Amino acid sequence: MQLVSPVKRALQLTLALSLSLTLVWVVPAHAATTVTFGDNTGDDVPGTVEDALIWQKSDESDWNYGQKPTNPVGERATLGRARRSLIRFKDIVYNLPPDIVITSATMYLYCSLEDSSADHGISAYRVLLDWVEGDSNGAIESGAVCWNYAQHTGLSWNATGCDAADDGTGEDSTADRTATAEASTLITGTGWFAWDLTTAVQNWYSGDWSEYGVILINDDEDTAECRKIFESSESTNNGQRPYLEVTYDDVPVPPSTDPAHTDVSYGVNRTGAGYETGDCAHCHDAFNEVTCSENQLMLFFPLFTSQTDSVCFQCHRDSDGSAQANMPVQYNYSDKFGGDTNIDCPSDIKAAFSFVGEDGAPQDQCDSTVGSAHYLTDIKSFLQGRWGFGDSFEEINPCSGCHNPHQAQRHGYPVGSQGSSPISLPSTHANDWNVYGANATERMNNKATALGGIYQAPFRYNSSYIYEPDGSSTTDGSNMPDYVTLCLDCHSEQVYSTGREGTLYAINWGPDSGDVHGGNTQDCCDYGDKKSPYLENTNYVLSCLDCHEPHGSQNMMLLREEVNGTHVGAVQWERGGNGYNTSMEFCQACHTNMGSGTPDGKHLVYGWTTWPGVGCGVCHFHGKDITKSDCGDGGCVAKEF
Repeated sequence: MQLVSPVKRALQLTLALSLSLTLVWVVPAHAATTVTFGDNTGDDVPGTVEDALIWQKSDESDWNYGQKPTNPVGERATLGRARRSLIRFKDIVYNLPPDIVITSATMYLYCSLEDSSADHGISAYRVLLDWVEGDSNGAIESGAVCWNYAQHTGLSWNATGCDAADDGTGEDSTADRTATAEASTLITGTGWFAWDLTTAVQNWYSGDWSEYGVILINDDEDTAECRKIFESSESTNNGQRPYLEVTYDDVPVPPSTDPAHTDVSYGVNRTGAGYETGDCAHCHDAFNEVTCSENQLMLFFPLFTSQTDSVCFQCHRDSDGSAQANMPVQYNYSDKFGGDTNIDCPSDIKAAFSFVGEDGAPQDQCDSTVGSAHYLTDIKSFLQGRWGFGDSFEEINPCSGCHNPHQAQRHGYPVGSQGSSPISLPSTHANDWNVYGANATERMNNKATALGGIYQAPFRYNSSYIYEPDGSSTTDGSNMPDYVTLCLDCHSEQVYSTGREGTLYAINWGPDSGDVHGGNTQDCCDYGDKKSPYLENTNYVLSCLDCHEPHGSQNMMLLREEVNGTHVGAVQWERGGNGYNTSMEFCQACHTNMGSGTPDGKHLVYGWTTWPGVGCGVCHFHGKDITKSDCGDGGCVAKEF
């Protein structure tokens, strides 16, 4: 007999099943909350408003006006002296509570003076480079914003006046602002005017966009006497200073529509528990007196104990001893998505995390001595800092950094449920209403476009016509979550691994300045030495999982055993002065002219006269950069940042 736990009976008061068995979320009664950023009302939340005028006037284009009491926007009688103003409301993410849904965000500015009575639109464009307000009111100030610099002499605008506009490049060194305005408002006299910045504030809060604020530009900037003057945060009139109103709902995050754990047909079903499939009590034994008093979050097993011992591993382990009945074997990426069934180790998630070695966790899987895994204790420490809980906070399971257990969907591959995904971003998973990758904008094709390149899916194992991850003919990554954004949520910082790898470099996956596998556009790297399907000389943006396993591998650095349809198997490694060097067999899955015979010309330029014993990892690994200045007639040399 299967029991329905009191916990689930309580939840059924707010969850209803539609006729199509789709979960419907019934939002409990709540009241919207509005907070104000800015000091015109006298009750603003902590944090400061930063704003500054930048002026095109030739002899003052290097001057900072961060402390000017007004923010003019537009031209006076003399053209060619445009005025633009930047404004940002700092630390929004730190001054709003967690787990909220922002429903509106409106910026208010007070127009105190205009050069003519003609109406002109003022548009707010999102700024893509970090700028510094400065402490001057008409003087050159090192490090401060002006017409020519985001930070004087340290960081130039790509086009003076913050004028390099592009909606497709994301936030990198090639654009200063977006080409499309976040909001535009017609100024019809003096008084208060509003700009709707809801989308921007939502993304600043979630961490998807950097909080660099907006720049105000007059739509009729080339028209004489179009100038409109707004009061700044330094205005002598406290009641006319700029402010931002943010309204949010403090509501529970709804479950996903395809929940991996709570679906009644295939959800969690812990052997011997006696509850029906998908019951919350399979994980939270709220009415077990011992569990309630001993384990965090009333879990039937401790939240996290070690690299191979946590509540997640009570089900995500070998099927022969699984606590969950009839759970599919959780193979690694090379097997499940690469299609290489020759890989029998690791055969489940728990086994994958056993590969750490040295001063990390046990290294006893399949007689491997060089394997690797994400070291969970390090991830736990990282998340404690990321989520603001400090070192003393214990209620973190590191698995939840990439997998929100209550929202994760059941992954549809290789059957073909496009977009289904079990992942969430470590920095925002508690605030996301959808798992990461379920939305069409969160796929690899969009990431590649944003980085100025294309994504080309690799072949599945032993094939030249079907592709990862689902064995279909889709090649552009539109059926694959954006794993680059997921991985760089942590690896854009330098991180430390307790296992063999030690300190790992921060990875820059942006165009021109980053790794060649991340969309680098240097001409010197466009050689015809790539294998199918990577034959064109174009800017390929690879997914991190094209080469790496997300959990663990028999190879070092989480390298896969199957790459681009090729079984590379065990990868030879040797420790060098710069870390580990991989043998060429791994790279040969995608590159030609390697490993035998006479070296190709581009390496001869730099003195490579023999190949044997020289691995690609000697020169090429993440945390290094390839720039055009390093290119000769024969090729490129990787150098440290």
